[in-house]
Amino acid sequence: MTEVARQRERLTTEIAERREALRRITEPVHARIREQRGSQTRPAGPVDETGKPLLPIARWEFDDDLRDSIGNLHGVAKGNARLEAGAIVLDGQSFVETAPLKQPLKTKTLEAWVRLDDLNQRGGGVMSVETIGGQTFDAIVFGEKDPRQWLAGSDFFNRTLSLGGTPVESTGDADIHVAIVYASDGRITAYQNGKPYGKSYQSTGPITFAADSSHVLFGLRHSPPGGNRFLAGRIVRAQLYDQALTADQIADSAGAETGAISQRQLLAAMNAADRQQYDRLKTEVDQRERELRTLENANMWQSGPTAPWRELAHALLNFKEFIYVR
Repeated sequence: MTEVARQRERLTTEIAERREALRRITEPVHARIREQRGSQTRPAGPVDETGKPLLPIARWEFDDDLRDSIGNLHGVAKGNARLEAGAIVLDGQSFVETAPLKQPLKTKTLEAWVRLDDLNQRGGGVMSVETIGGQTFDAIVFGEKDPRQWLAGSDFFNRTLSLGGTPVESTGDADIHVAIVYASDGRITAYQNGKPYGKSYQSTGPITFAADSSHVLFGLRHSPPGGNRFLAGRIVRAQLYDQALTADQIADSAGAETGAISQRQLLAAMNAADRQQYDRLKTEVDQRERELRTLENANMWQSGPTAPWRELAHALLNFKEFIYVR
């Protein structure tokens, strides 16, 4: 094993150990906040033009099972995907696949509450609607084109442009609400925590996903499984609409359905000892992630496609006859 590989392994292990320690601190706090909220009257969710509650065609709570609590798009775990503390736990090699759609889907809104294990992962899918087999898909994707940014992923980027949103800075210690809206005219708009994310754009869509030959995925950008298509993190809740939600409806949903737990709320609910330990661990994770990025960048320079030319230049500079030429 090379020295670079040893350093990479050490840093990766130390990051994973500290993230697990962070999870042990934050998970009981998440549960306590949700329990307190459960005893309170929640604000109303999104409503339609007449003021009536606007319901999705599918909703996955992930509290006790992978079932769709509104329709029949029940999920099946693939690989090591499992339920824990009201969320799907995804290890970057597993996913959840639902039963086929019972109706065609064209105009739509994908919505999920997610916690990321690794901000440096590139291309993992949070939630995807795809034709069975993955030839055509639309998905909420993290970091595929731009590091730490959300993306409306699609087959061969046919309906994908960079959103230009603010890079995500929070890891697995807070729920992030993400929604992507696919309008009937092809416009795609993304949201994070109830607010517009980056810039909307005009696509060549929308695509119609046929009933019985399309389904929903969680934790996988598209089928077949493999490569960088997997997500490492937790999905707390997800919803699928057969219409394009408005900005106000997205804001209402983000704050009402589960009440996404912000980092400020999380920290405020901790006792002093947990907060001190949390701050220390978070600092250590951030420091090691910076070291790992520096290591990877340096290694890319040493082993990238221009490495042979650098080696030749280095050899020439150290060649005695070259050194003593006047």
